[in-house]
Amino acid sequence: MKKLLLTLLALCLVLGCTAALAETSNGWTYSLNRDGTATITGYEGEGTNLVFPETLDGYVISGIGRDAFNGNTRIKQVTIPDSYTFLGANAFRNCSRLQFLSLGGGIATWEEAWGSSSTFEGCVNLFEIEFHPGLTAIGRNAFKGCTLLDTVYLPESVTEVRAGAFENCELLDIADVYGGIGDAAFRNCTYMSQLTIHNASVIGTEAFRNCTSLQQLTLPDTLTVLGKSALEECSKLKSLTIPDSVYHIGAYALYNCLQLKTLVIGSGVTEWGESYGAARPFANCLALNSVTIRPGATKLPNRAFENCRNLESIILPEGMTHLDYNLFTGCEKLSHVTLPSTLTVIGDEAFKNCAQLVRADLPESLVIIGRSAFENTSLSYVIIPPSTVDLGAYCFYNCQQLTEVTLGESVTNWPTHYSHNSAFGNCTALKTVTVENGVNSIGISAFKGCTALESIVIPSSSVAVGDYAFNGCTSLKEATIYRGTIGIDAFRDCTSLESVTLRKVTYLGPGCFKGCTVLTGVVLPRTLVTLHNHAFENCPAITEMVIPDSTTFLGAYVFSGCTSLRTLYVGNNISEWGSYYGNNWLCCGCTALEYVYFSDGLTHVGQDALRGCSRLIGVYIPASVSSIDGNAFRDVPGCTIYGESGSIAESYANQKGIAFTTGAFPIEY
Repeated sequence: MKKLLLTLLALCLVLGCTAALAETSNGWTYSLNRDGTATITGYEGEGTNLVFPETLDGYVISGIGRDAFNGNTRIKQVTIPDSYTFLGANAFRNCSRLQFLSLGGGIATWEEAWGSSSTFEGCVNLFEIEFHPGLTAIGRNAFKGCTLLDTVYLPESVTEVRAGAFENCELLDIADVYGGIGDAAFRNCTYMSQLTIHNASVIGTEAFRNCTSLQQLTLPDTLTVLGKSALEECSKLKSLTIPDSVYHIGAYALYNCLQLKTLVIGSGVTEWGESYGAARPFANCLALNSVTIRPGATKLPNRAFENCRNLESIILPEGMTHLDYNLFTGCEKLSHVTLPSTLTVIGDEAFKNCAQLVRADLPESLVIIGRSAFENTSLSYVIIPPSTVDLGAYCFYNCQQLTEVTLGESVTNWPTHYSHNSAFGNCTALKTVTVENGVNSIGISAFKGCTALESIVIPSSSVAVGDYAFNGCTSLKEATIYRGTIGIDAFRDCTSLESVTLRKVTYLGPGCFKGCTVLTGVVLPRTLVTLHNHAFENCPAITEMVIPDSTTFLGAYVFSGCTSLRTLYVGNNISEWGSYYGNNWLCCGCTALEYVYFSDGLTHVGQDALRGCSRLIGVYIPASVSSIDGNAFRDVPGCTIYGESGSIAESYANQKGIAFTTGAFPIEY
């Protein structure tokens, strides 16, 4: 027999075969390998406690072949000697009665099929394993689903626990691991309570995910990578120190560790992984109240501490330059944060909804404050440093305790979100705003709804007050704007606004002072070019108004509802009359208006310009006027038009049955 086998082996070597035909000896089946050793391929005997032989028929046994015992429901114990170096893929998979395993220390190769060893996967009654010293690795998915596997001691020689090796081993208890840990290696090991990891450089993706009884974990100073979701949902983990050697922390690394109270982040972290655009490495750690970040880290990633609702304070180390978006969103007990002097960017929603945050001194290095960065916080004062350029939309929106704001000299950009900036919108306690010279504009809706604001001075550096900038600031009493433009509804419904000082302003936008019900003192500057629709509509306290000669556009309804307006002067350069549904209605509802003077040089009087001014006594129309719209004086009883003989004004008066005179106008300008 042996001669026959040798002959067959020689023939296989000539033909390039890797193994001879299977042979049986003492119930064992085996095949011969190219190197003259043999591989166990099965067992046909009646035994259930298998002690694997080191030799058969004089051949040295080197290992156990692929699928050799896959699905065997008889064997209960397996002892594999140290001389074996090879374990085939699926060799003992689904051996449902296997209870005890003694695994020799010589196994160097865990064969994989379709990316998995699965050597003992699904051995649901396996509860005890004896690993021999010398073993260097645990194969991929080797013991996956061994749900009764209990205490395991890995020898120090094991330097690699591969992906899925002990996944779903619900009762596994293991105290020490001496090397790298692959993806999902211990995932769902829900009984394991404490673990010390030695000499590992990598802990893979989801390596300990859902290890819900893990309370203590010690990481080595050789570790460089803590993978994605590595400790996610380790709900009983109470503290963790991430060593300085770690440079990469994956997304969701400690997500939802509900009892984690103390966290130390080492100085070496330079990379933060993301999953579908989110990092969240420590998010939803509801008990976390102490975080130490060692100097060296330069960035914190997006959503890092999102919903860590018991976090009360944090000191961010010097050297850190960037806080990513949603960093502390929902940290409702966070009351104080120390920002480093090196910080340049605070990302979108970084501190949004940190309802108890009362202090965050912004460093001189800060350049960008992102959208909603401090929205819904309890800051009492804010000093925007002179280095800051961008104030993101809603960055301090709805800060109900904010009373004082200083805008630094470099603010030049007010980014919008859905067409609004609202950086300080709805800060209802805000009383004092200081705008440093150098600020080039006030953003759209920047202070809208700041109902306690009492005064504002916009310096000469500013070229624009944005749309709705101070809309609804109902306590605002005075405003000074040195130059530039004033946007749509900028001061609308500022019901306490008494006086406005306008210097070199060129543009008053639609509705910019509409509804300012106590506004009296307004002097339009000689630089004004555009007086847009509804600019002073429903300002019932204004008694007189002079539209300067510089103005070329006179909008519709500009003084509509100004029920105390008595005199109006219109400059000589109006080239366009604004229209609203085809009408101008310049003084619609001005029931107290008595005198209007259109100055020399004016060429046109707009449609319905003075319609309904029922107390109008006199209007001067110069000879330069070449056209008057038909309804300009409709419903104006008892009015006299002053002008020159033979002018369009005289013809119009005669046509409309309005009194006309060439006498001196009663009001001098």
